[in-house]
Amino acid sequence: MEEAPLAQAYLYYSSQPQGLSAVLACARIDYDRALGEDSRHQRDQAKKTNKEGIGWAQKAVQLAPDSGPAHALLADLYGEKISLGDLFTAMDCGPKDGDENKKALALAPEDPKVLAAQGRRYLMAPDFAGGDPKKALDFFKRSLAVDPRSDETWVWLARTQKRLGDEAGARASLSKALQLNPQNVQAQWEQQKFK
Repeated sequence: MEEAPLAQAYLYYSSQPQGLSAVLACARIDYDRALGEDSRHQRDQAKKTNKEGIGWAQKAVQLAPDSGPAHALLADLYGEKISLGDLFTAMDCGPKDGDENKKALALAPEDPKVLAAQGRRYLMAPDFAGGDPKKALDFFKRSLAVDPRSDETWVWLARTQKRLGDEAGARASLSKALQLNPQNVQAQWEQQKFK
């Protein structure tokens, strides 16, 4: 899958004045790039990209400490770091991920990005650490009720549906994601898993 658009977007936003919008965009792009790198088994590069993204997200939280979406994005990056690391990484970042998600929900309980981040936390965490795919499903549906045009959230809903054994629902959610954004690389990867 082609990642040139992400690289071009990153170059654009990282060259802009370091306001909140540009900083959040760089953090978001690093999050997406690290997901892609990990899916292509480029774990060392994914770890570097994730670390850079955490730095951007921490800067966003410093610029706007009352921004629920900034805290949610930082939580997502910590969660991604956990999946890229080992037990010690989980012990270090698990509490940080939880704290950032709590702050995000307290600041913006109905924000679709915050709701989706909470869904990802429930989906990605192991059972012993509070993971619960059914709760994840609920958060993704709540997020999409507020913002039905989020192709990314449709992909996460599909992953959750697939994990819960709802293959038809997962296929429909991926179709919706690709209808909204035919260039969504994550949706394309997930759709290939059904072939």
